[in-house]
Amino acid sequence: MPITPEYLKSILGYSPETGVFTWLVSRSRTPSGSIAGSLVSSGYLTVMIDRKRHNLHRLAFVYMLYRHPPEFVDHINGQKTDNRWINLREASPVENARNQKRSCKNSSGVSGVSWDSRGLWRSFGYLAGKQITLGRYLSKFDAAAARKSFENSLGYHENHGR
Repeated sequence: MPITPEYLKSILGYSPETGVFTWLVSRSRTPSGSIAGSLVSSGYLTVMIDRKRHNLHRLAFVYMLYRHPPEFVDHINGQKTDNRWINLREASPVENARNQKRSCKNSSGVSGVSWDSRGLWRSFGYLAGKQITLGRYLSKFDAAAARKSFENSLGYHENHGR
């Protein structure tokens, strides 16, 4: 059963300016007034309420809008622990994917650009779940420009790939 806004507000306080949740009541060994949440392996802050783990960025929506968010909540600046209200937005799966950090496997320094076995820079993107080649270029700059143009035409978030 999902947590209700009324119950949430009776046990946790939330500061939209800082993104910090605090306990309003003592829980087990945690005194009231303590900062709520712990970092989990996914990089998000979570809290245990009645033996169920909740992501704090999703609870911010319950707290502020009195409803549960849709499928995805996007951290606009890419920082998974920054739960300030100004940094959170509802997102579709596609919108969420279009505001991702650059992959740690990326060696070119530009999302969607790689060195091709043909001795050229290859620019690529994803459309409808399929990878498409945007072109091959002599310079990394030209490949990056093609990728940026592709991102702009599809409404990628300005922070994508940072």
